[in-house]
Amino acid sequence: MSTLPKGWGSTTVKNLAGTSGLFVDGDWVESKDQDPNGDIRLLQLADIGDGVFLDKSDRWINEEAFTRLRCTRLETGDVLIARMPDPLGRACLMPSLEKRCVTVVDVAALRVDPQVADNRWVMHTVNAPQLRAEISAQASGTTRKRISRGNLGGLLVPLPPESEQKRIADKIDTVLTRVDAVNTRLARVAPILKRFRQSALAAATSGRLTEDWRVLNSTSKPWRKATLEDLIEEMRNGLAAKPDESPAGRKILRISAVRPGFLDTTDHRYLTTDESSAKLYELRKGDLLFTRYNGSLEYVGVCAMVSEDLPGYVYPDKLIRVRVKASVALPKFIELVSSAAEARLQIEGYVKSSAGQKGISGGSLRTLRMAVPPVEEQTEIVRRVETLFAFADRLEARLKTAQTSTERLTPSLLAKAFRGELVPQDPNDEPASELLRRLQQEAPLTSTKLRRKSGA
Repeated sequence: MSTLPKGWGSTTVKNLAGTSGLFVDGDWVESKDQDPNGDIRLLQLADIGDGVFLDKSDRWINEEAFTRLRCTRLETGDVLIARMPDPLGRACLMPSLEKRCVTVVDVAALRVDPQVADNRWVMHTVNAPQLRAEISAQASGTTRKRISRGNLGGLLVPLPPESEQKRIADKIDTVLTRVDAVNTRLARVAPILKRFRQSALAAATSGRLTEDWRVLNSTSKPWRKATLEDLIEEMRNGLAAKPDESPAGRKILRISAVRPGFLDTTDHRYLTTDESSAKLYELRKGDLLFTRYNGSLEYVGVCAMVSEDLPGYVYPDKLIRVRVKASVALPKFIELVSSAAEARLQIEGYVKSSAGQKGISGGSLRTLRMAVPPVEEQTEIVRRVETLFAFADRLEARLKTAQTSTERLTPSLLAKAFRGELVPQDPNDEPASELLRRLQQEAPLTSTKLRRKSGA
């Protein structure tokens, strides 16, 4: 631990319980001990957030199990610390709940002695990057890291004077309230941008987007009703051969490379194939790729255009390649149409489910109905939609930057608090050394709580 601020001391996590608190594992409650009709809630790791109680679980035990297992009843204000990821060591305060609560063995409960520390300060200190790093270093395990209660309790923490702890906790609570408000506002932006893009597509595919263009260009050429079958010269499923990760042969796209309006050419594996197959399944500029299968309905039948020739690439059988008749349609226009709400409604209606996968056939895609303007108006539609989408992309990039900045605020704030840099010090505060001296003169806490062997 680095040099402490004046008036600060250090102690262990377990000593924060003092003589009137408690520091124990949760209870070793197995599935057979649970009762969905019980009235004592069994909190889970999923309930423990970084500084916030998430209230996600719905597990219960009854009075008989509570007594037989000698469970510890949690109290409002207990510091709950997750001994397993993710992330490891996250801590929150036990809220005031109507029902009695206990918790599982992988959540440690620290009941802080109010004469030793402010429980809010303790929670924030455990969540600080410096202590989180120590927790990670003390953890063990191959697949999922876990810190034992002994190692957790033995960690050294800085101990400010009692009054300064409260000032630090008050300051953190105030700032985090503002951070939460900012995050709430930022979270509203992404759905707005999604609606904006859908509104642009709806206007584009209905003719509203280019009403002024038609007037300006004195054109009255009608839109015609068509199916995808009417607009294409070829539709072909991809290669069924099994690819591998070894960089040999040709690059073969993964199904996840295709997302609405976007093709990720870096998302690929490799496939050794003969020249005739490579030629038959090549990808060139203007090709459209539709997904045939996905575990999520949202990504079945989505379309992305190949924006440049891709020599050395082929595509798998879970993708469908479509080539458009240049005389009647622009590939980019078809890509936009396929992402619009009206087309998605049709596509999702065609989808069939089998063995956990959702799929669509090429035959069904061929029947996709759409309104098609003349090619020159399609060109203007594509230009305008791309301009609107570029604007949305810029806003989205700014949103991600803002979200990244707010994500860094909390760790930075807690790190400053841990170093004693968050609030001014008061020379009139009683030094923490006096508090620690009094603790040493008192009898140590002895827990008589019994528990089954937990492997911790």
